[in-house]
Amino acid sequence: MENYRLKSVSRDRGWQENDLAYIPISLGNKYHYGKRLSCLLGWVAKRHTKIVINISDSLYRHNFVSEGMSGRTAYANALQKGKEWRLEHQLLFPEYNILKIHHWNDWLNHTSYLSLHQDILCLYKLDNEFKKQIDTDISNFSNRKIRYSKSNSTAIEQSKKFLLEECACYILIGRTYRANRIYPGSTPNWLLYLRSSTVSEALQGCENLKNIHIKFKRIAP
Repeated sequence: MENYRLKSVSRDRGWQENDLAYIPISLGNKYHYGKRLSCLLGWVAKRHTKIVINISDSLYRHNFVSEGMSGRTAYANALQKGKEWRLEHQLLFPEYNILKIHHWNDWLNHTSYLSLHQDILCLYKLDNEFKKQIDTDISNFSNRKIRYSKSNSTAIEQSKKFLLEECACYILIGRTYRANRIYPGSTPNWLLYLRSSTVSEALQGCENLKNIHIKFKRIAP
């Protein structure tokens, strides 16, 4: 049976102060399935007393649209993928102190989401530094999606929608939880920006999230 050793590549200063771990689940990311997920939860549980899982299901409708699906079909497909992920791994959850399992719509349906999303759209238009950080992430993100997309322009547009929506939702997540964000990847540029002291009070929240970048190494059984 496959087994993995995890280590933190980088950790934000002060991460030890948080006893809560926040694990964002990226649909299709191999590190969030099966034995890798089990190893991830085990690693996190040794370092935190509580865990929150966030399934980014409806967020992924933007990826499916870039692949040629209609908006309605993409949304339904994203929700179905989220349900399948939860069903596939439901036997793992009782082994750990999981405080809450969120689906992405928990944030989209939040009473503050629409106003926050509008504020993020305005920030993208008016703040050159924020736009620069988002555009850098769009470039990195869309380059991975172009091979699946019907066109480069579609991949870029859907990547922008994906990331700006993610920004608004992460502000809500940070306002809800003071936690360590555990992810097999570096902190995105937009999150670094939203955690900075230059962000207006109306957009604060992400400063409550510390990032821990983890790496998996396969080991012999």
